[in-house]
Amino acid sequence: MQYPINTILSSMNAKRVLSMAAISIPVNIAHILFFTRGLPSSTPIEYTWRIGIIASHATLAVVFSILGLLVFLFNRNMIKSGMHRPVPYIAAATTLAMGVVIVTIDQLVTTSITPYLVGCLVVGVVFLLHPRQALLLFSLSYLAYYFALPITQSKPAILLSNRVNGITSAGIGLFLSILLYRSMHSDLQHKQTIEEQQKELEQKNLQLERLAFFDQLTGIYNRRKFEELIGRQLELMKQDRFPSCLVLVDIDRFKEINDTYGHLFGDTIMKAVATTFAKHIRPIDVLARWGGDEFLILLSHTTVDEARTLVENLQHAVEAMHTDVGFQSVKVTTSFGIAALQCGIDDPYGTAYKDADSALYQAKQLGKNRVEVAQIQS
Repeated sequence: MQYPINTILSSMNAKRVLSMAAISIPVNIAHILFFTRGLPSSTPIEYTWRIGIIASHATLAVVFSILGLLVFLFNRNMIKSGMHRPVPYIAAATTLAMGVVIVTIDQLVTTSITPYLVGCLVVGVVFLLHPRQALLLFSLSYLAYYFALPITQSKPAILLSNRVNGITSAGIGLFLSILLYRSMHSDLQHKQTIEEQQKELEQKNLQLERLAFFDQLTGIYNRRKFEELIGRQLELMKQDRFPSCLVLVDIDRFKEINDTYGHLFGDTIMKAVATTFAKHIRPIDVLARWGGDEFLILLSHTTVDEARTLVENLQHAVEAMHTDVGFQSVKVTTSFGIAALQCGIDDPYGTAYKDADSALYQAKQLGKNRVEVAQIQS
């Protein structure tokens, strides 16, 4: 089954959130441990800075723990229900928000805006966000960044520099996000196009195979395919020395049926007989329409005596068919000629066919609806 591209992207996003959680949580814990050391002996400003950083990373760890756990436990159900779609946006928004918060807190002790830059880069290269949603997220994050900086940074020159650098950070993140989304979307479209073309090619190949190897009226093998399969059978018989038989079948009075009831009804009879044969032969046997109202059957691993029993079952199955024209029931019978395939002669298949044809002729001469076996010439 081929899913819509948006569903595939959402599924990939859910997996990326899970991977992000696996990396982010240990990193957040490491930050907390580093900033906890020396906490009691800090100056008031440094103490506030440390507590703010610890709280921010603790928030990130909690949010990603919840999101990662949800994806891990309910991934399949979330994708089916569509509940997974907000997950990457929550993760991206949290990452950007914490970047803003940490930078604002950092202004107590440093002029660096690295956390916001890192947050923009992470969101830009990890999450597959639609360009419109990405533009909205980065715009809102920058507005929050713009108005939050003055809370802790009062020097106009540094504030101006950081605000300008923040625009650059958000712009880089947005550019990377759009580039990643379009690249992934294009790749998925290309992949789906290739898959569709492959399916079409497979279907056309199947159609060609049916045209080449199957009879269009009855749906069973045609003469060409039968001759290919019997060639393989003869090779196996030469190697493993097992018996097989060839059966030639003819529908009795088929011309009379066509003349009396019409060719459409004749086609119905032909399909019914083929279906009956196909139901009653064994999986190892091969059935084909030879031409007109004649069928050929290859009975593999079968002696002549066993072949007669099997063919008599086919004969009775055809007799038991119910074929009606209007309110009139038409009885259908078949005649069979059986011949053994002999590998020790020059033309086993040609010889067996001639013998089966002679046996079939004899069955017709003796009254039809009969099974006759060809005598092996010494």
